[in-house]
Amino acid sequence: GKYAFLESGITSLSITSYHVGKYAFAYCENLKSVELNSDMLDEHCFEGCKALTKVTSTDKRFQPNIKNFAFANFSELANVSIEIIKSVGEYAFAWTPKLNCALFIAGDVHAHGFEGSGIKSVELHSSLIDDYAFANCKNLTNVTSTATTYGKHSFEGSAITKLTITNNASTIGDYAFANCNALEEVQLKDATVGSCAFLNCTALKSLELNNRKDGRIVSANAFKGCNGLKRTDIYGTNYISNYEPGAFEGCTGAVYIHDNTHNYILGKSPLTGSSFTELFFIDKSEIVGQNFINDMPRLTHAVFTSIKNLINPIAA
Repeated sequence: GKYAFLESGITSLSITSYHVGKYAFAYCENLKSVELNSDMLDEHCFEGCKALTKVTSTDKRFQPNIKNFAFANFSELANVSIEIIKSVGEYAFAWTPKLNCALFIAGDVHAHGFEGSGIKSVELHSSLIDDYAFANCKNLTNVTSTATTYGKHSFEGSAITKLTITNNASTIGDYAFANCNALEEVQLKDATVGSCAFLNCTALKSLELNNRKDGRIVSANAFKGCNGLKRTDIYGTNYISNYEPGAFEGCTGAVYIHDNTHNYILGKSPLTGSSFTELFFIDKSEIVGQNFINDMPRLTHAVFTSIKNLINPIAA
């Protein structure tokens, strides 16, 4: 229960219990290792256990919900060996820089859950990755995710190299992957992309956007400063009007626009302010309208394929 072993002098712990209560082992400053089989680790349950380096689970039947601050600010915690974690609360593993493990998380990861931790790999089978959940995880290179919502700053500053979201993610929040300087490849499907979501991802070489649902917005500055891009492919451009002007500001390389079956007439283009040098507008396009490639100062080569009508793509 609550406060059960508060400030005790125990050095190791083996426990099988459905529920470890709030502050149950808080400030056990000599506690170094925990063998833990439990479905619920309540808030602050190991707070202040400064010497703790290892947490293991030996019974696969237990899949813990780890609540807020359960292991936060543990400077020595290096190994968490739990086969499946059901959910992670706010700040549960925040600022654990020596954490060196791969985790499988079946449920949501709440705000700041792993912020600043040393986690290297994570498999996520949740619907929500909340704000700052994996921000500033400098060792996190491998992420597999089926989440549908990525909160603001959720992976900002992490070390991931590839991002594939193919399960109709609904929202990628503002700054969600900003300053991920090792990220080289992004594939997104039917996602609303927030402002500066991929700001300054300077290693990004390949970008594929496949939005085929109305109401999916790609915000201004979404990919601002991705100046290492070699190729960008935009599919499902029936809804290209949902891409806000400036979405690709500073983006370089070639851009391929596919599958447009509706007209695009008037108004500023989502390509405004980009640094794309080549444009390929292909497949079933009916009309390219006024201003479509206006304000693309570095464009040197444009190819329009199968377009029935081409009306003033560069405004006078």
